[in-house]
Amino acid sequence: MQGSSEEYGTIGHKQAQGVLKNVEMLFAGGELMDDDKDEVFRIISELYFDSKKKNKEKYGRKEIKK
Repeated sequence: MQGSSEEYGTIGHKQAQGVLKNVEMLFAGGELMDDDKDEVFRIISELYFDSKKKNKEKYGRKEIKK
C-alpha cells in the first residue's frame, strides 16, 4: 500500500488499512468456516478484477479507428 496516501489521501489510505485489518481478522480468527472464507476471498477478488476492468474501459487508452 505504499503510495496510497499520496494517491488517495489520508482518508483513503486509512479506509484501505481498515478494510485490510478487518479481512485479516476475519480470516485469522473469525468464526467463518473454511468454505465461507474461500467464498469471501472469491468475492473480494471478483470485485477487484471487475473494478480494474471498468477503470481500464473508462480511463485506459482508446484505440483510434481509421
